[in-house]
Amino acid sequence: MAEKKDSDYRLYLEEKFSGLASHMNAQFINVNDTLLVIKDQTTRTNSRVNHLEDDLKGLEEKADKAIAHGNHIIDTRVTDCPNIERFKSCESKIEEINNKFEDAMFFVRHPKLFIGVIVVFVILTLASVYENASLKALFKKSSETEVANTPSK
Repeated sequence: MAEKKDSDYRLYLEEKFSGLASHMNAQFINVNDTLLVIKDQTTRTNSRVNHLEDDLKGLEEKADKAIAHGNHIIDTRVTDCPNIERFKSCESKIEEINNKFEDAMFFVRHPKLFIGVIVVFVILTLASVYENASLKALFKKSSETEVANTPSK
C-alpha cells in the first residue's frame, strides 16, 4: 500500500514537473526569440556605426591633407614685400587721425549729451540776447533823457 501511494505520488510529481518543464521551455523560446531580435538590431546598428567611422576616417584624412596644403601655402608665401613699409606708415597715419577725431567721436558715442550741450548753449545765448536787448533799451532811454536834460546853447 505504501508502494502504491509512493507510485501515485511519483506520477503526480512527474505530471506536475512535466507541465513545469514545458512552461519553462516555452519561456526559453520567448527569451531566445527576443535575444535574436536584439542581436539583429545590434548587428545592423554596429554596421551603421562602422560605416560612419569609415566615413569619418576618410573625412579626417581629407582634412589633414587640406591643413597640410594650407600650411605649405603659408610657409611658401612671399615675406619680403616691398610695400610693407608703406602699409606701416599708413597704419601710423590712421592712428594719428583716430587720435585727432577722438573728441568728436565722444559726441558720436553720446548723442544725448551732445544735444543737451547744444540746448544749454542755445538757452544761454537767448538769455544773453534778451539781457543785452533790455540793457540797450535802458541805455537808449537814459541817453534820450540825457539829451533832453542837457541845456542847449
